[in-house]
Amino acid sequence: MNAAGRLGETGVASAACLGHRPYIERCKQAREEFRDQVRSGLLSLEERGTERLDNIQWFEPPARHIAGPLAGLGMIYLFPKDVPVLSLYVDGPTLSVSARATDRLVEAGVDMAYAMQVAANEVDGRGGGHPVASGATVPAERREDFVSRVDNIVGEQTA
Repeated sequence: MNAAGRLGETGVASAACLGHRPYIERCKQAREEFRDQVRSGLLSLEERGTERLDNIQWFEPPARHIAGPLAGLGMIYLFPKDVPVLSLYVDGPTLSVSARATDRLVEAGVDMAYAMQVAANEVDGRGGGHPVASGATVPAERREDFVSRVDNIVGEQTA
């Protein structure tokens, strides 16, 4: 049902919750489609890697609905774990950001919820979440300012 919702089929997920058999089957298909998209995204990230700044790394996901899963799985299996990662997806005038750290980074003082909130507010966006996993929505034209500010905040947190 989660996969159906992520793929934009919220009605299918709702009908499946009510026990309608054809919709339950569609949810199973959606789960496989979603897994395939995440798997493909991870393989692409394994080849490309991330862009690195002083205190963070970032990448551009192929689709918004897999931005968070790619950031989380990438931090576990693919990316260097010494700095957090940002997944940056541009959707017209909006930049959608998913940020992930590790428990070890959080123990060292990194708080991605704080970094997302402060940096987003400074560029007329909104952000927040949890220390290890958070996100933001900011104006796409302020992308460089936002990313630079997050890099600085994380640097201050770990100094």
